[in-house]
Amino acid sequence: MCVSNNKKSRKFPNSFIKSVKNLKLKLNNLYDRLTRGQKYGPRISLLGSITNKFIFDLFITYIGMFFFILPRI
Repeated sequence: MCVSNNKKSRKFPNSFIKSVKNLKLKLNNLYDRLTRGQKYGPRISLLGSITNKFIFDLFITYIGMFFFILPRI
């Protein structure tokens, strides 16, 4: 009886470690696709996709130009 329990306990950590490694690989793949992959969103021909970062950059540029032009008026 002790021998069969010992064999089962050896298999459990190996299968558990494999499943954790697979989960880690899937999460790394998802993170890599989200950070370095293709940008999703409506496209403007020359500017590319409209994403949250694009809108934020456009807003900051607008504010910067406003403060640049305002003293010259």
